Amino acid sequence: MKYTITILTAVLLFLSIFSTPLVLAETLDDTTPSGVSFEDLDIFINEYVDEYIGETLTGASVILLKNGEVVFSKGYGLADMDNGKEVDPDTTLMEWGSVSKVVTWIAVMQLVEEGKIDLNEDISTYLPDSFLTKLSYSEPITMYHLMHHTAGFEEYLFDLGYSDPTEIVSLKEGLIKTEPNQVYPPGEVVAYSNYSTALAGYIVELLSGQSFDEYVKDHIFEPLGMDTTEYNVVNHEEMAKGYVQTGPGQFQEYQPFFMSLYPAGALSGSAMDLAKLASALTNQEEALTLFKDIETLNTFLTTSYSPVEGFAINAHGLWEYKGNYRGLGHGGNTDAFSANFHLVPEQQFSIVILTNQAGEIDVSIGLIEALVTEMDHSIDSNEGFEASSVEGTYLSGRRTHNSFINLYYYLIPLKVTSLNDNEINVSLAGMNATYVQTQPYLYEMVTGAPFYHTMKEIYFHVENGHVSKISAPISDYLPLPQSKASLYIQAVLFVICSVYFLLSPFVLIVRWIVSKIRREKVFKTVKWSTFIQLSGFGMLVNTIVLIIRMLSNFSRSYSDIKVHFIINYLFTGLITLSIILLSIYAVRNTLTKGQKFRSLISIVMAIMFLLLLMTWSFYQ
Repeated sequence: MKYTITILTAVLLFLSIFSTPLVLAETLDDTTPSGVSFEDLDIFINEYVDEYIGETLTGASVILLKNGEVVFSKGYGLADMDNGKEVDPDTTLMEWGSVSKVVTWIAVMQLVEEGKIDLNEDISTYLPDSFLTKLSYSEPITMYHLMHHTAGFEEYLFDLGYSDPTEIVSLKEGLIKTEPNQVYPPGEVVAYSNYSTALAGYIVELLSGQSFDEYVKDHIFEPLGMDTTEYNVVNHEEMAKGYVQTGPGQFQEYQPFFMSLYPAGALSGSAMDLAKLASALTNQEEALTLFKDIETLNTFLTTSYSPVEGFAINAHGLWEYKGNYRGLGHGGNTDAFSANFHLVPEQQFSIVILTNQAGEIDVSIGLIEALVTEMDHSIDSNEGFEASSVEGTYLSGRRTHNSFINLYYYLIPLKVTSLNDNEINVSLAGMNATYVQTQPYLYEMVTGAPFYHTMKEIYFHVENGHVSKISAPISDYLPLPQSKASLYIQAVLFVICSVYFLLSPFVLIVRWIVSKIRREKVFKTVKWSTFIQLSGFGMLVNTIVLIIRMLSNFSRSYSDIKVHFIINYLFTGLITLSIILLSIYAVRNTLTKGQKFRSLISIVMAIMFLLLLMTWSFYQ
């Protein structure tokens, strides 16, 4: 009996020692990376999403996977508000936007595996002779540069997307039509580029001997059973309608999005189809459906770009994400849809979120943060350099340089201000975040708007005591190329010119009425000045209409706005001719002081206005 009790005691003691680790192991296996129990997922996600559905979001599909199996799948809100059709993650199709790029990079890695692509090779060896005509630097562009968005291309917005599918041209024609200028040396600046990804897709097309969409269908979609996924979907009965928010709880249906550069962002499909892709990238058995060797998957998910030791940004086209565990992912936006795709390879965990809402971040970004990172985490700061040394105003590296749209970026700069020796506030377009210095010049976000969850860490490159660049995922930020004083002066001069030319027609009408009453021949002596004023008025109105049209819809073809540039050239010619004739007239004839003053003001205002429009590229 005593022997039995002794054995029983030993068994109980053994169980008491090892029971806690067993429970912990089970708990870790049944939670999200942030620690949310799978049993509580329904309540947790419902409470999170319900806060936004109908308020800032029309509809969403949310799917979570663990070890290749779906642990949560649910649709929220409406796919079609007019008909009350609900979102179904299995059948509702939504635009993926730039999440489509993940498919392009998988295709590239498949050809790397076959030995057809060398990631370090000059891409000109794969392209037709003289295919790229706007390169400014002699250094070669490699596939790595395309993957890391460091090829040096400026942002080019025209002809990126269309609301009318009949405007689509072939991938090759689209690339030729929309080739951007190269404004940075290859490898120096991260500047997110749709063109780079589309160019990579074209290389896949050339080397595989198939059109890119056919290649992807044969080598990715069909092997994974992604039956609902295709590029540039037109009139599919299960396609959700996309919306933009016009006010609190108010939404307006918006146009679909079609692309010639389709490898960069034209896929539509169900959330379940995208979940199949996520599963194949986090489950080694399924990965062999995509790759012949599991090492290709491992390489694909390995960091390939890090601007400084300890700060990883990119893994072969996937953006790195700092959470409780290393994350990889890609977001996407079109004119009326938002999406996010997130992998946690170490945990074989993944999240897919699709929404039919333009510019949505609260769920597509915020929910992922809640599921992969503890919300109450704190960061220990280390000794570093005083935060005041990185204060300043910066512009996104991802911007246009040779178009009037460049002005838009000056209106939304990134502003950095120090809070104390180790903390900074970062502000962009009214959104703020607090960062703390964890290593010299390396800052990690503590709190901030969902937008900043895509740039959890930022690094300041300092040369000779000045910040030369801020490294961040998606886009680096660079110091203002012009001083604030210069920008303010230009803005003031533009306002003065605008007021002058806007008032000119009314002043001329008043003077014409007065001259009729007094029977004076006013226009005989100042007719060329009048032409200058009226031409300036016309040019100003044309420029304002151009700005309004672009701000209301960036998805335009160049041909749609080309007329505005032609009008500007015509008015410029008329103003120039009028200035010359007015000057000749003034030399040959005697003018009163009033006439001389009005003529001089007209000439000065016109020249100043033309110079400002040239400086801001309103002619191209």
